[in-house]
Amino acid sequence: MLDRHVRGVLTGRHTRVSDAARACSKDLRRLVPRARGRPRRSCPAVYLKILAATRGRRRSGMNTEWSDGELKVLERYVRRLKRGEFPDAQSAAPVCYRELMRRWRGLSPARRGPVPRTEQAALSRLYARARVAGWRRRMPRWSDSENAVLDRHVDALLRGVYPNTAEAGHACWEEVRRAGRKDAGRAVRRTVSAVTDRLVRRATERGWLGSVSRWLPEERRILDRHAGMMVPSRNPGLAAVARRCRAELYRLHRRLKRQDPAAFARIRPRTPLTLKTYVIQRARALGRRVAERWHGDETRIVDRFARELVRGRLKDAPTAASLCRRELLRLRRGWRETDPARYRRTKPRPPGGVYSRLVRQAHAQGRCWSGTRWTPRERAALRRAVDWYARNRGIRSLKPATTAVEGLQLELEQLGSLRTLGACRQMFWKERRLRFG
Repeated sequence: MLDRHVRGVLTGRHTRVSDAARACSKDLRRLVPRARGRPRRSCPAVYLKILAATRGRRRSGMNTEWSDGELKVLERYVRRLKRGEFPDAQSAAPVCYRELMRRWRGLSPARRGPVPRTEQAALSRLYARARVAGWRRRMPRWSDSENAVLDRHVDALLRGVYPNTAEAGHACWEEVRRAGRKDAGRAVRRTVSAVTDRLVRRATERGWLGSVSRWLPEERRILDRHAGMMVPSRNPGLAAVARRCRAELYRLHRRLKRQDPAAFARIRPRTPLTLKTYVIQRARALGRRVAERWHGDETRIVDRFARELVRGRLKDAPTAASLCRRELLRLRRGWRETDPARYRRTKPRPPGGVYSRLVRQAHAQGRCWSGTRWTPRERAALRRAVDWYARNRGIRSLKPATTAVEGLQLELEQLGSLRTLGACRQMFWKERRLRFG
């Protein structure tokens, strides 16, 4: 079946390798049943297979190197583009493509491929070579009238008139295109993607969140009301608030299904975990105090306790984290006098956050912890354990696998590592398979 589509590429029945890959994938899904535990061939895998089978057998055109004659045509249009004869590469590409087609038709069948270059290929290659030659696409600045149109659509996006940025960007592009602005006598042609990108950046500067934009206005009002419950320091808790919010949203969806099917069709399903994320995000936006990013004064305290832990002056990580958090709380209390604004907008570091930060710092200084990458010294001990097992695996009375794993854990403890026996066993057999199969 694959050979048939390979011949289709070589004879020109398929205009592109991607077309052949899609047709072959479709045939495979129809004719080859899915075996138990064996996934079907993906379209990218089929594409690479056809591409490899036809490489070197295709003559010009379609996924082949460009000939010297084709490159001469391209270079001529690159020079014209740099001289300003074309406003952009999109205008030069159709003219260049027509000349490439005339050249292709003038070649003998033995010298030309069965399928010519596509116009998109001409545009891509022309654009790439023009950039290498120093040409830069010049886009006129946005005029006051264009910015006014953009701001109107940003306002509409923030109010929830548009369900997403794609619709807002397309509507803005349509209005900008109808205005028909000209620059130096030439019409300014802005693409939908360029207009949408500018709209998103402008909306983001004004506090727009992409995740919230996917909510209906009625849903956002319910979300904001429940997120506001999380702002005070004493609140019902995230799980309880999210549960109440989910129940009210469910009642809203049932009502919209009966009264407004168009609005109901725009609703997107949300899992309880996703809803918790939205609630806490909106609560932070509404003023909920959170622990900010770690700053230098806090990091210096954590580093000091991490060094004490690595040197063995502290009993274990939980003890070090508890003492470290006390020090951080004393530092924060001092902000009441030295930095009141920082004190008001933050809350104390939670014990789990302090512990995680301390463990990462200690690991960076050479202390090994569960759940972190194995250090070079640990891996050297692992290789020695595997080597010992390979030499003694035939002596059953030694119980070589068990002895090697337990010996590995003992050696790691001498290095200051806290790897569990299960972690040592897992890495031992992984290393054994990698080295000996």
